[in-house]
Order: sequence, then structure tokens, then C-alpha cells
Amino acid sequence: MTASSSSPPTPSIQGGGDDQRYRDKRSRNNAAVKKCREIKRKHERETIEDLAKEKKKFKELTEQRYLLETEVKIIQELIPFCRNKRQEGLLPPATTNN
Repeated sequence: MTASSSSPPTPSIQGGGDDQRYRDKRSRNNAAVKKCREIKRKHERETIEDLAKEKKKFKELTEQRYLLETEVKIIQELIPFCRNKRQEGLLPPATTNN
């Protein structure tokens, strides 16, 4: 592997006296790369935070769903009992909201 194939040629090899322009260009590029990486890290942090919030919300909703399903099962088990008690006259008749 030759030196020319492993690294880009420097401005002095290219025959110019453009060292300052090259350094300025590299400096601007380095600043742009740094800014891009900072934005990427910020976006990654925000994504991780959003994911944590969504996981917490999902857990809360799952717990709420479990409680509601349990409540529905209990009510469904009580319905036949209440019907029997109403038929026996132990509970007042059901009223409608008119």
C-alpha cells in the first residue's frame, strides 16, 4: 500500500500554496462534524427519554387494564346473585332513569 492510496494528498503535494485555505476548510468541516454529532447525541438522549416515558405509561395502562378486567369479572359474578335476590324480593326492583 502506498502513501498516496492510504491518505488524501496534502495541499503542498497538489502544487498549491493553499495551506491556509486547506486548514480553514478542515476547521469548518471539523466544526460541522462536531455539531452534527452533538445533534445526533441529543436526539438519541431524547429518544431514550421518550421510550422510558412510553414504557412507564404502558406499564400503568397495563395495570389499569388488569384492575378493570378484575372489576368486570367481579360484577359479572354478582349479576346472577343480584337477580336471584331481586326475584326473592330481597332487593328492590331495578329502576330506569327516564
